[in-house]
Amino acid sequence: MSGQITISIWLFLFLIIVLVIALLDRILIPSTRWFFRRRINAVIEEIGTRLNIEMRPF
Repeated sequence: MSGQITISIWLFLFLIIVLVIALLDRILIPSTRWFFRRRINAVIEEIGTRLNIEMRPF
């Protein structure tokens, strides 16, 4: 039962590309979105305080 499995290089590259897209979709993009949402909400809060108006956060 110990054999070697071979796949073509294009299939291997395709699997790597799918893996990278999945990692970006599940890890990097939500954390980036959270980071910018936090900063934008802080700016909106500061503008609202300085101008004495109420703005809804993102």
